[in-house]
Order: sequence, then structure tokens, then C-alpha cells
Amino acid sequence: MAGSVSPSLSPTPTDSLLAFLLDGRRRCSLTGDSPFFDAFLSWPFRRSERDALSKLEELHMGENELNAVVISQGARGLKNLKLVYLSGVNATNSSVLLRSLGCFPLLKTLHLEFNKFNGTETIQELRNLTNLEELFLDYSVLQNNFLQRVGELTSLKLLSLAGGWTSDSPPNIRGWTTDSPLNIGELRRLELSNNSLSGHFRLPFHASMKLNYLDISKNIFEGHIPVEIGAYLPQLQFLYVSRNSFNGSIPSSIGDMKFLEELDLSNNSLTGVIPESLSLSCSFLKVLNLSNNSLEGQIFSANFKLTKLRYLRLDGNHFTGMIPNSLSNCSTLSTIDVSHNYLSGEIPGWMRNLSNLKEIIMANNHLDGPMPVEFCQLNMPGVLDLSMNSISGTLPSCFGLPWINHVHLSKNRLRGPIPDKLCKSSNLETMDLSNNHLTGNIPNCFGKLSSLSYLVLSYNNLEGEIPIQLCQLDKLSVIALSHNNLSGRIPHCLNVTPHEEIKGYVHEYDFRYDEGKNLNILVWNRSFL
Repeated sequence: MAGSVSPSLSPTPTDSLLAFLLDGRRRCSLTGDSPFFDAFLSWPFRRSERDALSKLEELHMGENELNAVVISQGARGLKNLKLVYLSGVNATNSSVLLRSLGCFPLLKTLHLEFNKFNGTETIQELRNLTNLEELFLDYSVLQNNFLQRVGELTSLKLLSLAGGWTSDSPPNIRGWTTDSPLNIGELRRLELSNNSLSGHFRLPFHASMKLNYLDISKNIFEGHIPVEIGAYLPQLQFLYVSRNSFNGSIPSSIGDMKFLEELDLSNNSLTGVIPESLSLSCSFLKVLNLSNNSLEGQIFSANFKLTKLRYLRLDGNHFTGMIPNSLSNCSTLSTIDVSHNYLSGEIPGWMRNLSNLKEIIMANNHLDGPMPVEFCQLNMPGVLDLSMNSISGTLPSCFGLPWINHVHLSKNRLRGPIPDKLCKSSNLETMDLSNNHLTGNIPNCFGKLSSLSYLVLSYNNLEGEIPIQLCQLDKLSVIALSHNNLSGRIPHCLNVTPHEEIKGYVHEYDFRYDEGKNLNILVWNRSFL
């Protein structure tokens, strides 16, 4: 933003102006005759211009070079300002800039992202903002004991210090040692993710009856999650601790967080069982993510009151036993991922009662028995992944769910033909039925699956010709039919990779539902074509 504010700001059209946007590289003109574009804002305002903006509540000046600005000299008349946006201003003298904010007595929200401050001076200058409730310092560099003095900002309710730290840039916060507990004052929300904070996570000086949101994910904390975390932070509704190096067991005191709605402890090194207090007392829990740890035992105890669960991820652990019947009471459950564990027994038929279920991911366990016929009654599943189990029997004849996007049933013991009803899955994008004992022909109606991009049927006992109808699949990028008993000609419309170019091709397809591939490979070897 550049130049000076229009010399002809008229009180007539602007005396009710509530928001003034002067962000960098933004065009604006209040009078129609003086557009500004990407230069340096010149202060102070003329008195008549300040009067014209006397009711202003929001001032956006981000991404400007405020090298010589002393706001207190140019904006004393802006007494009603409640939000100031100074993200990425690259101020030469940050102390002067922060001190100048004291002329805005009603300021409640302050954005200072992408800046560099000294931690001590930041607290000292901001203490004058007695009404400040929300402070955003994301991707800024802070030093010294900033976190230990946050409690001095007595009106502050939200503090966001989310990082963006990489190996090429320093962490946002310096000087937080393992002996430095938090001083969170009256905070309701504290965001500390992605800052490369290390050592042991210490609880606040005193129990907080107000903090309801805490995110310390994507750091390098180690040791145990504090045993008394639930007693010190009983009002938490959202707790995110993922992607650290915590070990030990999940504290049973989490059960003291009676209002907890989302809990993410994934991608740590936690051991032991899911504490009974969690499944019994956290009755408002909607999101539970414990994936990629080393937890063991049965998934939930008989005392289970997490009936409001919507999202459950327990994959990548050492859980044993059967899928608990207690989950049948979770009528709002939309995602269940228990893959990569040691679960056994049959897939329960009560899943048909979970009308909101969209993702069923149970790959790489020891599940056996037939596929439940009740699956045909599911309303809107998007993902069905039962691969790498010991599921036997045939595919249900009714198996054709119109809303399903991904069907992965590889490496089981399925036999019999591929049912034509599967062609009713008009939204199907990936299908992997490889490494089973399927027989019969590839259904001609597969040509109707217009969204299909991956078709993997290798390592079965399929026979007959490759349907010419597959040529209708414009989005198909991978088709693997190797190790079958197919005969006849390869349809000329398919883009065939010469056999000598794929001799070393490994028949392992690691599908990710949120990652696209464009392999454009056609694998035929060891089929009788």
C-alpha cells in the first residue's frame, strides 16, 4: 500500500465507515480519484481525515513497510478501533510500533503474524491494551520468556502462536525450557502447534477453569503426558497432542475433562490401554484419534458412553480382540479406522444401523468369516477397505452401493464371481479385489463405472476375455489383471505398456484416498492372452 491517504477524505461518505482495508498490494479509493497500489503508506492523517474515520472499528494494514510509522501521532482519533491487522509489516522498530497501539483503548483483536519481536518487549507494550482478547502471532519469531509472561495480559482469551517451522527456518518461540511451566492467565484458547518446542510439556502454574482449547501438536515434546492434565485443565473441549514424541500411557485424568469433544493423541509412542475413564466419562467426545501409537488390549471396555462419536481412528496400534459391540450405539459415527492392528472375529452386522457411516477401514487385521450381507443396507459409505484379512465366502449378490468411492478387498479368501450388482456403484473411483480366489468373467457392465481410475483384479482365477466396454472408462489410469486365466485379445483402445518395460514392476498398490496418481500402467503378465 502506498502514497498518502486520499487528501480529500470527506466526512460525508465516510463518517460511518467501520472497516478500512489498506493491506499490501490492495487497490482502494475512498473518494474515487486517488487509487493506491503497493507502495508505502504515509502517516499521519490530517485531522479532518481522522474525524471522518472516528467510528472506524477495523483497520487492515498488513504487508506494508511501516518503517517510520508512529501510530499514536496519526491515529489518536480512532478511539473505536476493535481490530487491527498488522501481519507482515516488517517494522524496523517493533517496540515503537507496539507502544503506539496503546492509543486504541477498545482494541480487542490484534493480528501480528509474520513479524519478529523480542518476547519481553512484546508483553511490556501489550500490557497497556487492557481490553485485548485475541492475539495472533502465528509465524512470528518470539524470544526470551514470552510464554511465561502471557498471564500478564489479563484480558487475553485467545493466543495463537502456530508455527510453520522447517529445517531451514528457526522455531517461532525461543527459550521455553523443560523447567518453564505455562502462565496462561485467563486464556480460553492456546495454539502452539508446529513450533519445534522440545523437552517435557509442563502444566500451568495453577489449574485453569477457563482454557477450553489447547493445541501442542507437531512439536518434539518427549516424556509422559502429564499425569494430572485432566485435573489442571478440566474445561478442555479440544485437545491436540499429535506428532510429538510422547511415551508412556494415556493419563486416566483425561476422564476429568467432562466436556471434551475432540481428542487427538496420534503419531506418538504411547503404550498401554485406553483408560476406562476416557470411554466412561468423556460422553461429549465426537472425535477420537489415537492412531500410530503402540496401544494394546481391547479397544474399549464394557463401560462405554462415547455415544456421540463421529470420527474414530485407532489404526496403527497393537489392539486385540473383537470389534466391540458398544460401538453399535454410536448412531452418528461417520468414520471408523481400526486398520493395522490385531483384531479378530467377524465383521459385525450391526454396522447396518449406523446410517451416517461413510468410511469403514479395517485393513490388515485378523478378521475372518464372510462379508456381512447387512453391508448392502448401508446408506452412504464412501470407503470400504477390508484388505489384508482372512475374510471368506462370496461377495454378496446385492453388493452395489451407489455412493461408494473406494472398494479395497485385496488379500482375503473371497471366492466366486464378481457380482454384476457392483456395476451400480456409479461413483466408484478405485477397486482392488486382487489376491483372492475370484472366478468367472470380468463383468461387461464395468464399462458403466465412469469414475473408475484404478481397477486391480490380479492374482485371482478370472477367465474369459477382457471386456471391450473398459474402453469407455476415460478416467482409468491403472488396470492390473496379471496372474489370472484370461484369454483373447487385448482391446486395442487400451494404452498398453510393453511387457519388457514392466518386468520389474511390483504388484503392490498403496492406495491413499486423498492422493492422486497417474501411473498409466497396464499389467498383463502371466495371463493367457
